Amino acid sequence: HTTVLNPILVTLFCLSFGWGLVSMALCFRSLRKLGLDGQGRLRLFSGPRPADPDELRAWQLGWHFMYAVLAVMVCIIAIPVASWLSGR
Repeated sequence: HTTVLNPILVTLFCLSFGWGLVSMALCFRSLRKLGLDGQGRLRLFSGPRPADPDELRAWQLGWHFMYAVLAVMVCIIAIPVASWLSGR
């Protein structure tokens, strides 16, 4: 089972890492388009869901990045646990 599990986990890790890179680049691009400084970014991400379509796009991409980071962390934990459970 682990001979199949490790490549699947590594593939999921690579996909989530790529997802994080793409969402980060798109988020920075949309934030640059909005012209927000540090305080504006803090206001955007700490507040409720924005109504403006451009701010909403940046807000969604920021959450996509956070979900991708979470997926990478889960894979980082799951790969050694799967190897440990298999006895390698």
